[in-house]
Amino acid sequence: MQLLQVRDTFDAYPWLVDLGAYRDARPTFVVIGANDVWTTAVEDSLGSPASIIHCTGYDVYDYAGTAGAAVLRRDVVGSADVIRRERGF
Repeated sequence: MQLLQVRDTFDAYPWLVDLGAYRDARPTFVVIGANDVWTTAVEDSLGSPASIIHCTGYDVYDYAGTAGAAVLRRDVVGSADVIRRERGF
């Protein structure tokens, strides 16, 4: 399992991270902390998840096998590619 840090827009969050980790990544889940504030609800952007796992302090929205997984890949990996190009990598 690999965690990728993203903004609430599902763009890569390029602060203190190795952008190489985003290359060819296949994200399928979103972890949302109990106190996180997302400008757009996850389900509004990605549709209904395959499952939601409730944990103390956070929820995991699992999109494996759904159309939302393709949206995550496009937005997360695509935005990291743009940032790498802008930075000359």
